[in-house]
Amino acid sequence: MKDGLVKLFGPAEDVPADAAAAVKAAQDAFVAGTAHPFDGPIADQAGKTQVAQGATAPMDALMSMQYFVKGVQGTIAK
Repeated sequence: MKDGLVKLFGPAEDVPADAAAAVKAAQDAFVAGTAHPFDGPIADQAGKTQVAQGATAPMDALMSMQYFVKGVQGTIAK
């Protein structure tokens, strides 16, 4: 987001003001570098912690991850 490669559009007219403000605050934090989309805790489908509370997943871990996060249904082809 910081380099402008990813942008959020909206919000739509029917999005509540508090939700729009929360999205804007998150976007601002990502741009400022004070929040990261892969901050822990992150659990896999089985509930195993993959990224601990307070940690940020490093790029090499993201590029080699072989699991879906908790709540995602499906399987990864072997």
